[in-house]
Amino acid sequence: MIRRALLILALAGCGPRAVTSPPPVDPKPPAPPPVDVEGVKAKVGTAFEAELASLAHADVDGYLTGVAPEAYVIGTGVDDIVMGRNALESVMHEELDPLVHLGVVFEAAPHDVRIGVSPDGHAAWLSANVDFAAAQGEHRVAVPYRVTAAYKETEDGWRVVAQHSSVAAPADATRTTGVAFPDDVPDNAAAVTAVVVGKDVTSLITPQTELVGETPRAPSTIFGAPLSAGILPGGQIAWVAGGLDAPGGTERGPDVLAYRALAIFQRDGDTWRLVQLHVSLPHTD
Repeated sequence: MIRRALLILALAGCGPRAVTSPPPVDPKPPAPPPVDVEGVKAKVGTAFEAELASLAHADVDGYLTGVAPEAYVIGTGVDDIVMGRNALESVMHEELDPLVHLGVVFEAAPHDVRIGVSPDGHAAWLSANVDFAAAQGEHRVAVPYRVTAAYKETEDGWRVVAQHSSVAAPADATRTTGVAFPDDVPDNAAAVTAVVVGKDVTSLITPQTELVGETPRAPSTIFGAPLSAGILPGGQIAWVAGGLDAPGGTERGPDVLAYRALAIFQRDGDTWRLVQLHVSLPHTD
């Protein structure tokens, strides 16, 4: 009896077994969730408004909260090209602290704000006009600024990576250089635009340009002026910035004009296409 039971069990074990098929493989990976473009624009706009609010309160620490450590910043003055958040902190204290000590108060109101977003939603750029004013008692000076900035998304929010500010002057305004500023666009801005988007500059934007923690600086053959370039997270947005010593040759101005430019590009396949450009001459008054 026992032998017969064991034989039956043995024969049962040799019978056909169920074969488990592997799960079907999806030939296409799941598509990433759609980018909330309007949501990104709202976050970048909020970050920009926070920067201006900090500036209006002369709160340097608050302002720098929204600035990346490797930020490249072009200001309105002749020598106002600053690399790095630490250097920017020193410059801001040097410029603002004496004014605060004298009781000067500030205002900063943005308008005409335009924001672009990278296809993956991890980078953005912004352009805006800012009505800035400084007042001491009954004396008030208003200065119309223009701002262009490139932002990257971080775990702590959106941070400025590159920024260019300039003074928007009326058509009849002049500077000590003797060059007229028709609405902040130099006479030969078209030539400078061609320089910024030319091969020598866009060739600075390479995969090797993407460094962590420090803005890469690369030499350029454009009029012998050093330029800097960087690629934002996601690899779809890049920027090029720096000084451009371009030939002037006008009857009103010098033979060489010290332009500054910030150009922002978006990758389109193997090509980088210009999406934002800010060219200015420094405010020398």
